[in-house]
Amino acid sequence: MRGRWVVLADKRPRRASLAVVLSMLISMAAMTAGASGAPAARADELEMYRATVSAATLQSLQRGGYDVASVRETAGGNEVALVLTGAERERLRGQGVRLEVYRDKQGRTQR
Repeated sequence: MRGRWVVLADKRPRRASLAVVLSMLISMAAMTAGASGAPAARADELEMYRATVSAATLQSLQRGGYDVASVRETAGGNEVALVLTGAERERLRGQGVRLEVYRDKQGRTQR
């Protein structure tokens, strides 16, 4: 009988190790699924936008705490690149700022 206890006791650490390894694999799979690049439908997701605004509106954006990624002076005003959440985008559109999704030469967004 004593020999049987030794065999069972030897298997317990292996089972615990297997459980730890499996739980780590499951959590790693869940983390990579979230970073897969598939579009998410979350309201706080960030997106890059482009807008041409006046100097006064540019100052308002900077003072308002918006994430202004770049500014370039053009004949029509200041072209700004903004990183916005959905709520920020809607707030600016409500204030009359015309926003376009920022795309690269291949048509991809900067999400």
